[in-house]
Amino acid sequence: MLKHYATLTLRTIGRYPGYAAINIVGLAVGMTCCLLIALFVRDELLTDRFHTHADDIHWVSAQMPAGFRLGVPTALKPTLLDEDPNIAAAAEITFGGRKVVEFEQAFVYERFIYHAEPSLFDVFDFPLVRGNEATALVEPYSLVLSTPMAEKYFGDANPVGESFVMDEEAYTVTGVLAPIPHNSHFQFNAIVSLSTHADDRPPNWFPGRNGLYVRLQPDTPFAAFRQTLNRLETANGPDNGNYTLASMAFTDVYFESAGLKRDGLTGNRTYLAIFAAVALLVLLIACINYMNLATAQASRYAKEVGVRKAIGAQRSHLMSRFLSESLLFSGVALLVAIGLVEVLLPAFGNLVGKTLAVPYADATGLLALWASMALLTGLVAGSYP
Repeated sequence: MLKHYATLTLRTIGRYPGYAAINIVGLAVGMTCCLLIALFVRDELLTDRFHTHADDIHWVSAQMPAGFRLGVPTALKPTLLDEDPNIAAAAEITFGGRKVVEFEQAFVYERFIYHAEPSLFDVFDFPLVRGNEATALVEPYSLVLSTPMAEKYFGDANPVGESFVMDEEAYTVTGVLAPIPHNSHFQFNAIVSLSTHADDRPPNWFPGRNGLYVRLQPDTPFAAFRQTLNRLETANGPDNGNYTLASMAFTDVYFESAGLKRDGLTGNRTYLAIFAAVALLVLLIACINYMNLATAQASRYAKEVGVRKAIGAQRSHLMSRFLSESLLFSGVALLVAIGLVEVLLPAFGNLVGKTLAVPYADATGLLALWASMALLTGLVAGSYP
């Protein structure tokens, strides 16, 4: 039966190529818009997910009554490591600003210069392509460059051991980061060892300059870590400078930290929901366009419907006949849409400021998405006729 319906649909395409082309192109354009937006939304939702222990990492800061956040007290990290055995690693990071780089008698402003501890590499997956992760940020005036920044100033040469001047201070390059994924909200240009400008004050419970990132042991409930923070906050309340110890899952930082006093890229889940709704709306409009065209052509099906009823066809048989046609159109439109996505993806990536790619490595999920889109579109578009 399905073969019979497919044969009829192919005859329809051959007999009315203009009608078929308009339907296929209309559905393909709607699918293309939907797929492009879906790739953007997927990329946003995967931000910071490339870290091996992404779900176990938490950001800790001092939240002031006015709502903005400052760095953690200098006493917090050593106290946490002593009192909470569930902490696998912790690293303090100072969010970067802008520095003047002096290179070959030229002066260049560079952004996103961070300060961090060596344990940064124990918390996050930011491997080095040159240098040693265990020692790269140990000594004062040590500097790790991003791959683009290393190539910008040193070309293909190995910069490890070379001098690098920023804000009239000389640093020694001790490592080069592997290319940072574009969907990381940390986009370091360079990382200076935190010991370079270490705070000489003794450990205290007043807000500091550094954000704290804590990696818990796998499967450790966040509630247990939160209890430790609450206990330390209560114990040191009289001397803490009127703040609370705020914590946030690292995978939420990109979406939830907009407007807070911190650096790094930020996203917005509300915007993603709006984009997803727009994608579905565009696809629905394409389906409605198909319905209108199919309804306008209803008269040419009248003879076929009459003959089928005369020989005993049931309503379900007629529905199967027309739904199979819309599903075939939808399948062909999907193939066209996939080709259009490949052509338009670089331009769309430039428009949204991302390096997007079709996730062919996840073949099962990708095929499931394509099949679901073709099936849903075909059923919706063919339901009314």
